[in-house]
Amino acid sequence: MDRLSRRDLRAVLDFVAQVNATADLDGFVTETTRGVARIMPADTTVYNEVNIGRRRINWFVEPDEGDRFPDSRQIFARHMREHPILQFRKREHDGKAIKVSDFLSRPDWRQTALYNEFYRRMRLEHSISISLSTPAPLMIEFTLLRETLDFTERERAILDLLRPHLATAYRNAELITDHRRQLALLYRGVDAFGCAAILLTRSGRIHSMTEKARAWVMEYFPGTESTRLPDALIAWSGQREWLNDDDDEPPPPQRPFSVVRPGKRLVVHLLREGNRRILLLQEIHERLRPEELRPLGLTRREAEILAWAAGGKTDAEVAAILGISPRTVSHTLERIYRKLGVETRVAAATLAVRYARRLIVNSSP
Repeated sequence: MDRLSRRDLRAVLDFVAQVNATADLDGFVTETTRGVARIMPADTTVYNEVNIGRRRINWFVEPDEGDRFPDSRQIFARHMREHPILQFRKREHDGKAIKVSDFLSRPDWRQTALYNEFYRRMRLEHSISISLSTPAPLMIEFTLLRETLDFTERERAILDLLRPHLATAYRNAELITDHRRQLALLYRGVDAFGCAAILLTRSGRIHSMTEKARAWVMEYFPGTESTRLPDALIAWSGQREWLNDDDDEPPPPQRPFSVVRPGKRLVVHLLREGNRRILLLQEIHERLRPEELRPLGLTRREAEILAWAAGGKTDAEVAAILGISPRTVSHTLERIYRKLGVETRVAAATLAVRYARRLIVNSSP
């Protein structure tokens, strides 16, 4: 290996740090292709996913100029088995930095169909590549290309130094990407079954949430920041304490948190595993029976009207159901408010649900 300068080593270290900070495969590919070009000059840098057996290739090119001529991908795929570097990878299973010139002289390289139909049209003469260890038959190849000057042994040494670090960063990015996809699939399933979920960070902030959870938080906790757990949930049953608790033992069982709205309520359950917490949410639509409300001191008709109102029905809808006028419904509700000591329809509906379901409700409507 050629001796690398202190400046070379610093550039490599900075680049490795940037690549390891990427959050997923897309970020890894983008940062790697752009970052390699900052370490050593190249006209084009390419991230390739190659399946030689099936003659398939997917690439990300920096700088991105699109396909530089029609059917470039199809042409490369048709001739990829002629590529001396890919032939070497398939034969030796070695990802070290290699150049086309390691195998073919320039005149011989120019005689190949791959060069004439692809590289000549791209105006790229010289290339050097490293490969990351991945399960067969897929190969992950990073390639740098130039039009005039071939790559030096110093540049080969830099790529060989980078390769194991890039392989580790690739595996980490792949794991993170797979985790996110599984979480997204799980969230879709939770939403599909009419529930919702909020995954919390150790500090109690929202790490991620399902779309239905986002909609319910906005509806039941108006004014809450999108990245912060609602204050009512943080305060729920001394939750501030367990958010900073390092004990791995599960906390004592907690009663579900409930928020009541006319005709429905949101019920929240807490699950804990280590220092991770997840909130499971379910919206329940209430169907109160008038007889459940008679003990509040209401007449049979008042209990009927309040039961329908608590179910979200308007005055006109209640009137149509009971065969009375909307004005009668309105007057009866005013009488109900006085009996219950409340001033609004929402407050009356909330009290009715609380009483009928014997809920401990921790927020006001």
